[in-house]
Amino acid sequence: MPTSEPDSDPPRPPPPHTLTVAQSKLASAEGVDFPPALRDLLLGTVRTLEPGGFSWLHDDLVNGGRMELEALLGTVVRSAAAHDLRVPACQTVYALLKPWAVRNGRQAG
Repeated sequence: MPTSEPDSDPPRPPPPHTLTVAQSKLASAEGVDFPPALRDLLLGTVRTLEPGGFSWLHDDLVNGGRMELEALLGTVVRSAAAHDLRVPACQTVYALLKPWAVRNGRQAG
């Protein structure tokens, strides 16, 4: 369980390409087509975000809302493990946010 409130100015997330590479590897293992054009589109979209902008996952984290961590990262981490794939960026973000997701789930319920 977290011992303090989340920092209002958290560290920057992993570079977007790190998460996209993990998604691409997992899609391939699952037999899902993940063409380079889709990867480039996702990366391009992420790069257009304003500096200092945050995702709704961050908003849920700092505002105590129910986080969609299992749907966003839990599934990726479990599926990667089932295929013996390494997705360290996803695993790290998931592990760091899991206690907050549990806490927020109890508060939001």
